[in-house]
Amino acid sequence: MAEYSTTINQWTLTTIEFLKEFYNYYKNNPLWNSLLISTGIFYILFITIPLKTVYKWYRQKTSDIDSPVPYLATYIGSSLWLRYSMYTGNLEVIILQAFSVSMQMFFLITMLFYRTKKMKLLQILCLITTLLGMLFLWAQMLQTENGKVLIGTVATCAQAIAALACLLLVHKAVKRKTVDFVPLGSVAFTSVLELHIVIYSIGIRDLHLLIANGAFMITSTVLLLMFLIYPSKSPKTKQEKNSHSSAPIQ
Repeated sequence: MAEYSTTINQWTLTTIEFLKEFYNYYKNNPLWNSLLISTGIFYILFITIPLKTVYKWYRQKTSDIDSPVPYLATYIGSSLWLRYSMYTGNLEVIILQAFSVSMQMFFLITMLFYRTKKMKLLQILCLITTLLGMLFLWAQMLQTENGKVLIGTVATCAQAIAALACLLLVHKAVKRKTVDFVPLGSVAFTSVLELHIVIYSIGIRDLHLLIANGAFMITSTVLLLMFLIYPSKSPKTKQEKNSHSSAPIQ
């Protein structure tokens, strides 16, 4: 009983010391640390958005309707940035990207579990993981700085390619004269998150993070502006209007 009480007291003292150090660190850099905390919260919320989709798979006992592409793309990007952050020794980015990789693996394994045709998705996931492993092994064989540049460049290019998806959505909005195919909340959330990361990358003077997230911030902001130009609901066609007007009054 005495040993248990001693353990509790030690844990309490350790927690108090940690909170004191955290408070002193925050007090010395309030603006910067507010940005770090805000960015971390936004990123965690962004990564956990698909949990509602996982719940939908659980209820419907199938994931065949949803595409694995967003989860695979995020898995690739997060894995690359995780390895890059290990080179830079950035603890904040390491923690967030490790969390992101873990969540993407959870989403993909859950999707695989509820998939009717599992083999194709499993093959793609194994192929991507193998290619990432080969890339990381190649980078490990290089000098530390060269490996860092290699992984950072690949991660930047991968995220820049992902940013092009926003431009495709912009083109779709201009062509259809409406933005009813993507939720406003998700686009606004992404733009705010990318702005946080851009400011953070400027603060730590990381060119790879700045270029990658700067491109994503610009394209997502352009897509956000489409909501100010075009309606978010499709206008009713003449046929739909006529069908409503000709409907019998009950």
